[in-house]
Amino acid sequence: KKTLLVPLSSDKGLCGGLNSSVVREIKLMVSVNRNLYKILSIGEKGTLALMRPCADLLFKSISDVATPLNYPQAASIAHQISIAAADCDNIILVYSHFKNVISSIVTPISLLSPKNFLADFKSANKHEMSEPEKDLAQHYFYELYLSSQVYSCLLNNIASEQSARMTAMENASKNAGEILDKLTLNFNKARQSKITMELCEII
Repeated sequence: KKTLLVPLSSDKGLCGGLNSSVVREIKLMVSVNRNLYKILSIGEKGTLALMRPCADLLFKSISDVATPLNYPQAASIAHQISIAAADCDNIILVYSHFKNVISSIVTPISLLSPKNFLADFKSANKHEMSEPEKDLAQHYFYELYLSSQVYSCLLNNIASEQSARMTAMENASKNAGEILDKLTLNFNKARQSKITMELCEII
């Protein structure tokens, strides 16, 4: 059985350990048996981080996703995922679930592959639906199922990215302010000692 891993990361940095947490989760998954996985990476930072340790597993990457995100973009990404998962039995999306402004949780979510979904759909009941037929509609239902899940995960990931970037920039500004205060104090001490030495020489 083969599994398609889809890590969601950002295209830009300066957002703390958000992307590295997702990459670490992927490395942990493939460390058990590399032959059972292939990777479709979404986001430039995740792709760059996985190129060296998982170059043989990296099937495809998608980057420069336009913002603000909309549903057609998520549907297009989901279509690429369904193509990549044609020979897989399972799909796992790994994303940062937005909890609050200061924290996000790396969450793997398991989705049905196209062939497993179609196998389950054959036993589904059809209520008040005469057209289209079940065999025709199953592909559209799978596209809706996959794209809605991808859209939800992408929205969570974007919210986590923005909150992590805000926190990282706030910490950087705070650290820069502390360094500036320390340098100002050292400068004032040196200036005062110079003035004191000149006064002693005059006296």
